Amino acid sequence: ERYGLKHVSKWNFETWNEPDHHDFDNVSMTVNGFLNYYDACSEGLREASCQLKLGGPGDSFHPFPKSPICWDLLSHCYNGTNFFTGETGVRLDYIAMHKKG
Repeated sequence: ERYGLKHVSKWNFETWNEPDHHDFDNVSMTVNGFLNYYDACSEGLREASCQLKLGGPGDSFHPFPKSPICWDLLSHCYNGTNFFTGETGVRLDYIAMHKKG
């Protein structure tokens, strides 16, 4: 009851904090691997409830070609193929970015 759908539907979910930065996570993930992971998170939240909001990528969005995961995620959500459904486009309820400096 404390963290029921009525409460958590007000939250903004993200898949990963700063996926283009690997200073602290020791994870080596390809862009396609991240997009597959994003699709899995999207489908998992959708199955739990369509009211849950998913966004990302939670990064700095440096000008292209820097921050490749950020730019590729936007493209993927707009016209890419969802790895789980095969449909074109993936939901992106909001864009999360970090503006520093």
